[in-house]
Order: sequence, then C-alpha cells, then structure tokens
Amino acid sequence: MSSTTPALKLPHVDPTTHPVLEAQLRQAMTQGHLSLYYQPQVDIATDRIVGAEALLRWNDPQEGFISPARFIPVAEASGIIGPLGEWVLEAACRQGQQWLDAGLPPGVINFVTGGDT
Repeated sequence: MSSTTPALKLPHVDPTTHPVLEAQLRQAMTQGHLSLYYQPQVDIATDRIVGAEALLRWNDPQEGFISPARFIPVAEASGIIGPLGEWVLEAACRQGQQWLDAGLPPGVINFVTGGDT
C-alpha cells in the first residue's frame, strides 16, 4: 500500500488585478489602513471571556473594506505575507498590553490565517 499526499490547494489570484492590489496593500501597510478587530472567545462553562481572535481588516479609502479572501491570497503570492504577519503580531501584542494595563485579566489572542475570515 502506498500513501498519497493530497495536492496543495493554492489560493486563486487573478493575474490581471494582482499587481494593482499588491501595490495598494503595500501602501495600506504604510498608511495605516489596516486594523485588527477582536472577536471575544467565551468559556461556555463559566460564561467568561478567556481570549480574543484577532481578525485582520483593510479599510481602503477609495474602495472601503476589502475582504481578506481577496487580499490574503495576494499577500501570500507576492511574498508580503511575512511583513503583514509581523504587523498583525505587533498590533495584537500592543493591544494585549493595553488590556493588561487597563486591569483586564490576561487572556489568549488567537490569529486567524488565510483568506476565509
């Protein structure tokens, strides 16, 4: 018996819009158009918030909110997913520290990766 590895499913990136969206995303990273939204995670046994899920959002000044399903595949294909991930990590850590400084109990911040959020 031989085992097979499932084929890696790569995100679809439209080659006609990829360069434009990539340039816009790079600009968004430097001009403050990215933000994190936090979805609380609740322990159902105690009904207490135990953490948060950090969701990356892009609010473009001209287009409005751009779906992660649209820009994450472009970030992955262009190689800027690394710097984008660093930005997310730093922003979430700053927010976590602000929550601690405000007297909130420590919690877990989870990161969602991929374009389906």
